[in-house]
Amino acid sequence: VHLEHYKGVRTHLKTGEEPFEIYDLQQDPKERNNLYSAGGEFEKIQTQMLATALRGRRPNATAPRPYDQLPVPALKPFEVESEQKSRGLSFKWVGGDFSYTPDLRGVITQNQQVSDWSQFFANAKSLGAGAIEGLGHWFAPKTGIYRFRVRGLERGFVRIHDAAILDMDFPESFQQDRIGSIHLEEGWHPLRLTTRVQDLSSGLIIEYKQAGDQDFWPISDEQWFVFERD
Repeated sequence: VHLEHYKGVRTHLKTGEEPFEIYDLQQDPKERNNLYSAGGEFEKIQTQMLATALRGRRPNATAPRPYDQLPVPALKPFEVESEQKSRGLSFKWVGGDFSYTPDLRGVITQNQQVSDWSQFFANAKSLGAGAIEGLGHWFAPKTGIYRFRVRGLERGFVRIHDAAILDMDFPESFQQDRIGSIHLEEGWHPLRLTTRVQDLSSGLIIEYKQAGDQDFWPISDEQWFVFERD
C-alpha cells in the first residue's frame, strides 16, 4: 500500500488486521527503518493503510483473502474532521468522443461543480459529448451487506471508495441485473458513478437494499453530501 511517500508492507496474513511495516521512501529508499512503532503520525498512517487495503476490492472466490469477511471501513473522523459537509455531489465533465467509460479518478478539470443529483443529470446533455463523474458521500445506517442497483443507465461504472461495485461497460453485461453487493461499516462512504453523457437518461437513479429489506430504496437528493474544507 502506498500513501504519498510512505510504503506499507505486510506478509503471511492470517486475519487481515495485522499491522503494516511502514517505510519512508524519500528518506529510506532501501526500506531498512520500519516506522510502525514510532507512534505519532504513523499511528494515523497505519490506520489509513489498513483501511485502504479493505477499501480497494470486494471478495473474489477465485482470489480469497483472509480479510474478506471484514466490512469496508467508513471514513475515519480524522479524514473528515476538518471538513464541513453540504448537500449534493461533486461532478466533473471531460469532453471527448469516448467509445468506453473512462476512469476520471485523479483527473483535474475546470468543468467541475457541486449540484444535487436530479438537477445535474437533467442538464448534463447540454455539456456535449464526453464523460462525467459524480462523487458523493452516502451514510450507511448500520454495518452489514448492502446491495446496490442502477436504473436508467446503459453503460457506466460505480465504485464505493475504490472498490468496483458495478461494471456496466461491456456488451455482455448489458442484459444482466445492474446489482452489486458490498459489506460496509456504518458511517460515511464515498460513492462514485462514471458514465458517458450519451448514456444518461432522465430516469437515472442508484438504489440500495440492506439485509432484511424487501425492496430497494433510492438514494435521494437529501442523502448525497460532499465534504468541503474550511
